[in-house]
Amino acid sequence: IGAPCPETMELGPSAKGGGVIAECRCPPGTAQSPRDALCHPIYTRASCSKGEYFAPVAETANSP
Repeated sequence: IGAPCPETMELGPSAKGGGVIAECRCPPGTAQSPRDALCHPIYTRASCSKGEYFAPVAETANSP
């Protein structure tokens, strides 16, 4: 965790294509919050308000 990636992220091989490409991503068991762009453990309070918890939300595709 750390350089060259932002705090809370780790450098790992890219899931896109082959070759030697690396990307910054959240460690296993965590997800990136759109609120503060940090990786937080899932199903914890993290940076949420009291009574709420941080959980991944399925991505949705925009239908034409």
